[in-house]
Amino acid sequence: MNLENRDAYDYCNCIEILSEPWELIGVLSLDSPSLKFCFDTGQGNMMNNSEALLQELAPWLNYVHLADNGGEHDDHFMFREGSVASDRDFQLMQDAGFDGGFCYRVSCRKNRQPFDKCVQKNSGSVESWMRQTIER
Repeated sequence: MNLENRDAYDYCNCIEILSEPWELIGVLSLDSPSLKFCFDTGQGNMMNNSEALLQELAPWLNYVHLADNGGEHDDHFMFREGSVASDRDFQLMQDAGFDGGFCYRVSCRKNRQPFDKCVQKNSGSVESWMRQTIER
């Protein structure tokens, strides 16, 4: 079971938990082999704690939602079209030895064109994005 980092506790009048590393560690440290961590790049950006999440939760990192936003709202922009520090995040994932799965986390209910553009622009695998990022 993957636990995902969430929005701020009081974001949009919701009551969210598991947005800070210490909250996730409290659950993940139950020492169950089935408990893992799913890192949401967009929500980490909103909370400004992506670096801490990736460093402190590295032993449990199992899955990544590639989302982007402007840093204030859960906009679900296309990957690399917002303010997420994806180069830094990929470097931290590599440093942690991450070899899990990725998925796009986007909203395209009304217009699929931005999604199609993103897939076309990034037609290579996430692994190639990571290699390009690290080679820069």
